[in-house]
Amino acid sequence: DLDVDGHTNLDNVNIAGVTTFAGAIDLNADLDVDGHTNLDNVSIAGVTTFANNSFFNEDVFFVGASSKTITFDKSEGHIRYLDNAKAQFGTQGDLHIYHSGAASIVANHGTGDLYLQDDGNVIIGKITNAEAGIKVIGDGAVELYHNNLKRLETSSIGVSIPQDLDVDG
Repeated sequence: DLDVDGHTNLDNVNIAGVTTFAGAIDLNADLDVDGHTNLDNVSIAGVTTFANNSFFNEDVFFVGASSKTITFDKSEGHIRYLDNAKAQFGTQGDLHIYHSGAASIVANHGTGDLYLQDDGNVIIGKITNAEAGIKVIGDGAVELYHNNLKRLETSSIGVSIPQDLDVDG
């Protein structure tokens, strides 16, 4: 057994077997751990590289500047982007999806067009009561609605207006 009280300088130490440290350990060099390691609380400053797979068994938080935090919620099984935290897609981050705190935004900052595609119908409307605003019917009409009442519809021969036409001017 080695019992050291106070300060000791050791240039090269090789320890075999279980070693227990009570108190803080200040390590000012690389730490190489082979095998399984359990760490209860780890705070890492700087660049961290993980080789192979990384598994997280609890919620994971990615804290950005100005509270732009992204959370993986283990119990809900989803990723939550807090206000102004953007999901970006494309090599240059051309497509942005985010919530500003006041509005939900899908923004295309790229050079191409933004497509909403479906093999059936595309319906744009209110979530709360499934009220349609625009319906794009696959291989068919485009319908425009006001307060869930159809006001205009395209067809193979042109445009029809199911209700009255009010023209000012």
